[in-house]
Amino acid sequence: MNLPSKKEITKIITILLFGTILSSCSKEDDPKNVKNEEPLISKMTVDPFNPNSGDVKDLIFDYDSQKRLIKKTGGFIQVPVYNGFIDVFTKDVYVSLIYNDNKVTVSELSGSSLSTIARNPSYYTLNNSNKIAQREIPNKFNSLIEEKQSYIYSGNNLVEIETYLKSPRSPIEPGDFILTYSEKFYYDSNNNLIKTEYLRKNNGIEKGEKIVRTFEDYDRSINPTKRFFLLDEYFYRSLSKNNFRKYTEVRSVDGILNASIERKWTFIYDGNGNIIIN
Repeated sequence: MNLPSKKEITKIITILLFGTILSSCSKEDDPKNVKNEEPLISKMTVDPFNPNSGDVKDLIFDYDSQKRLIKKTGGFIQVPVYNGFIDVFTKDVYVSLIYNDNKVTVSELSGSSLSTIARNPSYYTLNNSNKIAQREIPNKFNSLIEEKQSYIYSGNNLVEIETYLKSPRSPIEPGDFILTYSEKFYYDSNNNLIKTEYLRKNNGIEKGEKIVRTFEDYDRSINPTKRFFLLDEYFYRSLSKNNFRKYTEVRSVDGILNASIERKWTFIYDGNGNIIIN
């Protein structure tokens, strides 16, 4: 019986080690193996992040067996009054999230007799890190997709969203989209979002319309909204490690100020320095 030579043994060991590395990489790249260690929030008796929340009770979040958000119950609807509209909180408003592998359909629904909220679905595609890779937004009046967004990352941080709108020259062609907006994201050393720049573009060329959003006065609390990144009202908050308490938005056209807003929040914290939401 001929024993393998030292060179052959070395080759066999190398092959086995390489196979082990490939197997490990494959498991890490599998979206099913991406673990989300963020807080699992099932209830907010008061929504501290919504400036309209007041003494809102029982905002409910439901999850599936993989701890993915599948439903948010509770929200605001606009109710007509003699001099306009007012925002009224109701438990009849909810957001549904339906998963199919790495595809997610997010829809706003309402069973309220006071107001009807259109279904308004958005179609998301998640990447292997369980982050948004693409979003498609249909036309409200028909089933054609009229807006597409691509999400670009550097490491774990979102650094740009490119928005493509359907070309008016060829409304029937589903693949004919034009890069129309770009939003770039900037972070501090603590991985907290500090600014975004939203620019209108025409075939990649800036057209003068600009929105600068700044996020300031961060606390040291855990961020309860990290799992809510598919909900529009929490999207910007979900990107940071902690929680901003000041938000400024400045809109300009060709460098001339068009509009600006500023909002501030005062949160209540527990003995560990974390936001109280229940």
